[in-house]
This record gives sequence, structure tokens and C-alpha cells, in this order.
Amino acid sequence: MSRQTPPKPREHHRAPLKEAPLDFNPRQQLSRVLKGRPVLEGVSFDPPGSYILDDGIVHIKKHGEGWHVTSVVADVPAMIPPESELRRIAAQRMEETHIRGKGIVRIFPVNFLEQFVSLRQGATRAALSFSMFLDEKFSLQHYKIGRAGFLSKEEHSEDRLEITKALPEKFIHDWKYVSRGLYQKRVRDLAGQYDSELSTDVPEILSRRQKDFKGMTEGKLLVHEVTRLTNRVAADFFRAHNLLVPFREQKSAIAATLVTPYYAFDRACNKMCADMVNHLEAQRPAYVHLTSPMRHYKDFLVLEVLGKALVGQDVDPALRRDIYDLTANFNKHSCMRQRHLLEDQWRSDWGQQLRDQEGWTPFMNVLASRKDISPAARLKILCADRGWETPMVAERELMVQGTSFYFIGLNMRLHPGQGPDLHIWSYGPSSEAALEYASHRLLKKLQDVPERRASITVPTPQAS
Repeated sequence: MSRQTPPKPREHHRAPLKEAPLDFNPRQQLSRVLKGRPVLEGVSFDPPGSYILDDGIVHIKKHGEGWHVTSVVADVPAMIPPESELRRIAAQRMEETHIRGKGIVRIFPVNFLEQFVSLRQGATRAALSFSMFLDEKFSLQHYKIGRAGFLSKEEHSEDRLEITKALPEKFIHDWKYVSRGLYQKRVRDLAGQYDSELSTDVPEILSRRQKDFKGMTEGKLLVHEVTRLTNRVAADFFRAHNLLVPFREQKSAIAATLVTPYYAFDRACNKMCADMVNHLEAQRPAYVHLTSPMRHYKDFLVLEVLGKALVGQDVDPALRRDIYDLTANFNKHSCMRQRHLLEDQWRSDWGQQLRDQEGWTPFMNVLASRKDISPAARLKILCADRGWETPMVAERELMVQGTSFYFIGLNMRLHPGQGPDLHIWSYGPSSEAALEYASHRLLKKLQDVPERRASITVPTPQAS
């Protein structure tokens, strides 16, 4: 989009709903809530087509050598008096069920949310602000949470970042840089929790041009990372103050995306990945989600507990019961998709996937024109020079803590007499990076493998 082209207005489409009348005056409630709160200006972000907006970003800017990130979340609990009938009805609907493609039952009247709660452009709404300070490596240093009013200067789709008056080009450059850095740091840290050698054994192979954000657009990546950072800060605040909230676990999974002709090797890779996921599941901190308070009662509860804590109020017993029930309801299942990979029935899936691959391996995409271009290219050249088969590649996608990273296992077959097969593995934020890491490690192993000498035929002297 050019700088001169104005953004297209957001189209609002919603089905008419029969909504019960409110038992309080929302306009008076909004005026009462905003009284005494500082007003922050920023832009609101939500998926395309959303007509009720609950997430916003005030700024992402340089702070010394690091960064200062401020986000806001619509303060829905402040807009609903605790003694109101609306609150009682919402509590009755707290057994939310997620059905792919169908969403969940809406717990608050749409007209009320749209007119008095949504962070829509040009309106000042009640919000909770999260000011977060990161160092140059995007590690969280400290934060501050407060109650504020939020004036949205523009509404943006999370699918794209557009240059506008509220978001000049310099802003977008910085916002993209920080969101990419947060994503890559989180994925590297996740893999590094299991692979202690990753930081010391593997050099910086990734190019700055490397892009693999799970197919996310720049806008969606930005919102995803700022939202996760906000949730992390909220979880830390609750733990630090011993506050009871509905901590929601995130389901983990393992997907076999590439297999080798050696079933035993692939089975061993599955076991290693399952051990890693279980290890990370056991060590990860509780995760709290608070960014959909308009439809999700658990997120509404999180914000209510947070708002009360900011003004020194306690959580009432009825609210505690709701929190216990929701926490138990949402933390029933975890690591479900890894079990199948460890059972004998997986052999049929392995065989079918092997046939579907038709002999393809990632090394076919590696250009070996220059010996210094990458570890994978150097490995491919070395195999060609010594007459070795290119290593077979097993690839797994691991989805843990709301993000994906990749496992690569290499099975290297040597010539007879040169030693047993070599098995090397590594992790990376993308399948390409994991292949480079694993290739680097395999090259180090191959330094100790002697070259096979060609056999020399000595002529037998003939009798005179």
C-alpha cells in the first residue's frame, strides 16, 4: 500500500441477536470508570472483520539499548457492576466449549460491547495497560501494570501492517523488528531448555534474511508476540502476588513431517521428541490468557482479579469457586498427539508417508556450489567427494507453549570398515535452520572418520 492510499474502512458484519436489556446505565458506568485514569493513545488490532476490538498497542520504541513496549486490553470487568444481572448470567455460562469453526457462546450483549467497551477508532474506552521493558536481546527486564483510558487513533487488521498517519514507516520498521526478535528468541529459548549444547555447539548460522514465522503475516506476528508478552507479564504478576486465576494450559503436539526408510531410527526420533515435550511440559510456568475478555469468561475473570489487585481489593469466595472450576475444565488434556507416534500402529502411517515422499529429502534443495555457503552444503559436497550416501533426514514439528520449532535427525551410513552408522540430531526455529545445525554437528563427527583407501592390486610374479 502506498503512503497516499488511505486504509479501507473496517466492514462490520454481525448476525442480529436477541439481547436482554441491561440493568445499569452503561454511559454513566463508562464515565465513572474513566474518571481519574490517564488516557493513552495508540492503535487497536484484531482479526479482519472484527467489529468488537479488545487489544491495542500504545507504542514500541527504543529505550536505551533495549525496547519499551506498551499494550492495552479492554477492561470489561470495570464496565459491568459486580451486582448486575449481566454478571450473574455470564457466570452461569462459564462452561465454555471450543468447537473448531463454531466458536463459543457469547457471554455479553453485542450492542453493549460495541458501543461502550470495544476499542474502536476515535473512542476512549476503559483499559488495563501493560508497560514492558526489554533489553537489546528482547529479554523482559521489568514491567508496570495500570488502569487507563485508551483512545484508539486507528483500527488495524492483524493480517497486515499499513503505513498510515498513526503508523508511519519508522514505527512499522521498529514494530516488525521487535516482533521478529521476540519470536526467534522464544523459539530458541524453548529448544535450548532441552538441548543444552545448542548455544555453545552451533554457530550463528541463521541469516538475518531468514524468515520462518509459521506462515504468519507481519501484522499477525506482531499481535501474537505482543499478546504473549502481555500474558507472560500478567502470569508473573499473579504468581508474585499469590493471586488465584484460571491458568490455562496450552496443548502440545508432535507431527512427523519427514521420515526415513529406517523405521527403528524414526521410532527413536519419536521417543526423543516425546521426552523433550514432556520435559518442557513439566518445567514450563503456568500460562494465563487475558486477551479475549468480551467472549471468554475465564479471561474476564483474569482481568477482574487483576483489576481488584491493582486497587488492593480481595477476590470474593464465589469468584474463587468459578476460578477453580474453570481451571480444572481447561487443563484436562495435554500432549495428546504424541501418543500415537509411540504406538505400533504408527508403522502404517510411517509407511504411507514414506511412499508419499517418493525419495525426496531436504538435501535436494541444498545448493552445493560453494563450499563455504552453509554446513548443509559442505556436508553434501563431502558426501559426494567420499562416495557416501547423503544422510537420511527425519523431521518433526514440535508445538509447545503456543509456538512451533523443528527437530531434525540425520542417519549417516558409512562405508564398511569405517564405523557404525552416525546418528545426529538438533533443533531449530525452522526446518532449514535445524538442518543446518544438525549438518554442522555431523561435520564435526566426520572429522574423525578416515577416508577409505582404494585397494591396490599387486601383480603376481610369473614363473620363468
